[in-house]
Amino acid sequence: MLEQLEKVLEKRTTVKYFDGNPVPTHLTEIIKKSVAKTPSCNNTYNFKVKVLGQSLEHRKAKVDLHNYICTVSKRPVNNDPHEAVSRPPRSWSEVDTWKKDGNLKPRINGQTLAPLLFVWYVPDSDPTSNDLIDLGLSCWNTVVTAEALGVQTGFCACFDNEFVKEHLNLSGLPLVMLGFGFASSTITNQDKHYDKPRPSWNNIIC
Repeated sequence: MLEQLEKVLEKRTTVKYFDGNPVPTHLTEIIKKSVAKTPSCNNTYNFKVKVLGQSLEHRKAKVDLHNYICTVSKRPVNNDPHEAVSRPPRSWSEVDTWKKDGNLKPRINGQTLAPLLFVWYVPDSDPTSNDLIDLGLSCWNTVVTAEALGVQTGFCACFDNEFVKEHLNLSGLPLVMLGFGFASSTITNQDKHYDKPRPSWNNIIC
């Protein structure tokens, strides 16, 4: 068991592009069940998961995420009350403005087009630190479960929370997305972060 887990964690890579083949139903059900197999403070489980599959409606929603919403400005834009920064758009109006100005950098998060996309959100839109921990545990458990089943995964948190909430008609604040599928290409952690390598365990444990 431990050896299998170590292999799963060792071989996992960043996936932004999937081959389009659907995740088999029996594997999808196992991954879905894994969202609630982690501990939660006082059994609160103050999160929900929106699942986007392969229906026409869901595919259209994912295309919009990929092309317009989970994107970023090419140049710094207003980010009141802070200085101008490159950031994701906050509305369709802003998307339209950036497109006209040539300032929208689309199609950078291919994981949003995964055959299976989970979106974790907090129903009361006011997550506590415990909620964030609980949600993170749930999210990571689905990663480990999926990878152990031979299904690859890709995270996405490059979006404006309120914009995604509106687009997907969620009854709460979305915090992270996770795509599941079969990779058409992968990027190792070392290649993705060549200038900032992952630390070894003895640089973390003290």
